[in-house]
Amino acid sequence: RLAPRGGPVLLAAADWDYRELALNWYLHARRLGYRGALVLSMERALHELLLRRGVPSFDGGALLAAWNRTCLQRHIQANLG
Repeated sequence: RLAPRGGPVLLAAADWDYRELALNWYLHARRLGYRGALVLSMERALHELLLRRGVPSFDGGALLAAWNRTCLQRHIQANLG
């Protein structure tokens, strides 16, 4: 979905342990009139749950896993190796 024109885009990031907080944040943003709110889900399970509840979500779990395999791993190797 596209964000509404001319309005702000609000983004919150959460993982499974913060699912209730993410849902609460989204519901409050909607209640305040923000239509461009979405959640960056750090796990696929959270992404699927939020979509089932009608919350716009981006599945960042795969991106996080890829980042962990590359940047973080190289950083640790460079500094601890």
